Amino acid sequence: MNRKQLVLLSVGFVLALVLVAAAIVFVGKVLLAPDKESPAVASDRPKIFPADYAKYSLESGDITTDLKDNHYVVVNFTIVTDSAQAQDFLKKNLFLVQREILGVLSECKAEEFKTDDGLRSVEERVAQRLDSVVEGGHVVKVFATKKIVQ
Repeated sequence: MNRKQLVLLSVGFVLALVLVAAAIVFVGKVLLAPDKESPAVASDRPKIFPADYAKYSLESGDITTDLKDNHYVVVNFTIVTDSAQAQDFLKKNLFLVQREILGVLSECKAEEFKTDDGLRSVEERVAQRLDSVVEGGHVVKVFATKKIVQ
């Protein structure tokens, strides 16, 4: 192998490595990154500081219902909104709040209430469901403040 062929081979390897690195960056940034145009409900909701949670919050009251896997649950949620109007809407339409919560709970299994991640998932689904019906603001956060699974 002469010197010219060795240089061309080395340049070819370097170019191949650069192309592989560019492909990895492309896949990582474009294909595997979350789609910024898809609805990200949690990030679409306004931010509210924990110190302000009590200002616009209300309780769902105890809700007893059966779950998807034939267990029963008794839950109480505290719902945090971002405005007095949203809070007032939910207070005046508590039956609607309870109906929407029942809709989420009917799709849940008892296992979801036994782990922290599962309970957070239920809270997030309830928040999304309530946020879709609230008027005059947004539902920022939902906390399960009581749960009994049988």
